[in-house]
Amino acid sequence: TRTLIRTLSESYGDANVTILALRDAAAEESDAQSRRISVARSAAYAARAVAAARRRRGCLVVVACHAHVGPVALACGAASSAPYAVWTHGMEVWGRLRWTVVLALRHADALFAPSRFTAAMVERNARVPEGSVRVIPHCVPRELWPAEGIAGRPASPRRAELGENAIVLTVARLDASDAYKGIDTLLY
Repeated sequence: TRTLIRTLSESYGDANVTILALRDAAAEESDAQSRRISVARSAAYAARAVAAARRRRGCLVVVACHAHVGPVALACGAASSAPYAVWTHGMEVWGRLRWTVVLALRHADALFAPSRFTAAMVERNARVPEGSVRVIPHCVPRELWPAEGIAGRPASPRRAELGENAIVLTVARLDASDAYKGIDTLLY
């Protein structure tokens, strides 16, 4: 998500990219014990997002970087007459979806998923037409590309320096419910 936002900022200018985070630093501390966000905090976030969308009317594209924020993107699009896209990531769309999320996914101008599997799950669970979810693998910043490059593009000078002693960095929760991410396979 950060790479997507950085690319949008580089392409359209920092002044033209607004980020509204659901969680702030203070909220992270209070939410540390739970993955759930209070209804009050969610409502306040939605209100801030819709107000920001109204202010940017006419020069806005809304991108929700998680399926569960899709309903907020739908509201922002309606408030500003702007198109909106929803970026889905994984298990949050693999099972049954709340009706508000289904509604938001069905009305989105664009849907993205990082894999064909997740795209197929979104299409099935949100009942959107087959082939309507665009597959765009999660972005990897250019400076982290492997020494041999990606898809014929030149290699990262930094990666070439590392050679066989490359280090893998993964950012993920190490929780039993997230075992599908395969961190144990990476460590093996």
